[in-house]
Amino acid sequence: MEPINVVVWAPDPLTRAGLCAYLRARPGVNPLPAHELARARLFLAAVDRFATSALRVLDHAAGVPALVLTRVVDAELLPELERLGVAGLLPFDALEGEQLMDKITSAAAGHRGSPLRMPKGGAPAGGRELTPRELAVVRLMSEGWSTSDIGHKLGCSERAVKGVVADVVAVLRSQNRPEPMTKAMLSALG
Repeated sequence: MEPINVVVWAPDPLTRAGLCAYLRARPGVNPLPAHELARARLFLAAVDRFATSALRVLDHAAGVPALVLTRVVDAELLPELERLGVAGLLPFDALEGEQLMDKITSAAAGHRGSPLRMPKGGAPAGGRELTPRELAVVRLMSEGWSTSDIGHKLGCSERAVKGVVADVVAVLRSQNRPEPMTKAMLSALG
C-alpha cells in the first residue's frame, strides 16, 4: 500500500514538528513540507482556536481533503469549512490512541465524517460552546473516572482538571458538579 502523503500545517513550529514526528513513527504515513502540497493526499491543520485567519490556509489547500485539529472553532465558520471540503474537526485534547490515524486514513480515502458541527445541543446557556478539553473532562467524569485519573489520562494535573470542571459548571450555569454530566448524558441520548 502506498503511504499517505500528509502536509501538516500549524502556526507554531513546535506543534508542527511534534505532529510530523508522530506521523513519521506510524507506518503508511509520510509527512510532507507545505511546498509539496501538490503531492499530498491530505492536509492536516492544527491550531488552538480556529478563527477567520486560519481560513486562508485552508483556502490555499483547496482541492486536497483536510482535517482540522483544534481546541475551539468559531461556530459561524462551520459553513465555510464545509465549503472548503474539510473532512473532519478533531478535538486536540480528546484524541486517544489511534483515533488520529483512523481519521487520516478515512479522510485520505475520500470519506467525510458527518456534517461539521459543534457538539450536540448548540451553545449552552452561558453563550459559548464547551471546548474539546471541557468535553473530554465531562465525558470522563460521566464514565466515573476520578479527578486524578482524568488528569493522568489527559496529561495534566489534578488541579487543572478541577479548574476545567469549575469552568464547565460556570459555562453551563450548573448548580453543582454532577449536573454537567447529567446534561451530557441526556444530550447523548437525545
